Amino acid sequence: KQWYQRRVAIRAGAQQKGGTEIITTLELEGMKCEVVNQPLSNTVSFDRLELSADAGNILKNKVHEDTVLIVEQAEAIADHIEKGGLVAHARRSCAILSEEVLCSITFFIFGLDRLMKSKRKGAMDRLQWEEGLLELQLELNITSYCIKDNAELTDNIRMFCKSLGERPHKLKQHKDLFVGANKEVISVDKDGRGYLQVWIAQLQDIRSI
Repeated sequence: KQWYQRRVAIRAGAQQKGGTEIITTLELEGMKCEVVNQPLSNTVSFDRLELSADAGNILKNKVHEDTVLIVEQAEAIADHIEKGGLVAHARRSCAILSEEVLCSITFFIFGLDRLMKSKRKGAMDRLQWEEGLLELQLELNITSYCIKDNAELTDNIRMFCKSLGERPHKLKQHKDLFVGANKEVISVDKDGRGYLQVWIAQLQDIRSI
């Protein structure tokens, strides 16, 4: 029998401003957190503890997740966008983090409202900003979220933590469901069993049209 502990260990970059407050809040909710040296500053990575029972013994196995959150400042991101180097910056970050394990990166960006209200000459407008982030997503499939404060960052870390903790169980239980021509539900498992019935149902729909 094997099960997964929903609590995920979070490793937060020590340099993050307000990091102590974030960690305290998460630990009060039962999450195990530790501050460690990271290949990049201001990053959050995750571990998952897998528990299994064997002959009455509880076995523990720590699994390092491939998800990494990088906290950036809007001014720095805007500078990369203006110079046409945001994708290159993200590639460098991926290369540094991927020395140990392949990772999936998400950017969390502070200070967008302050940047948009800036009166300095040549300040970036919102269209340029969105185009830069869109290019990043299209090129490297990296999603970016603009946040206002540490409380919002804490909420997002909590959601990632819960999602990663539940992912193995959901993958194990995953089934795709389709509705056939006669309103019956057709299930498709991870091995592909059920696709023939889905194909027949789709052909029947085409024929009726």
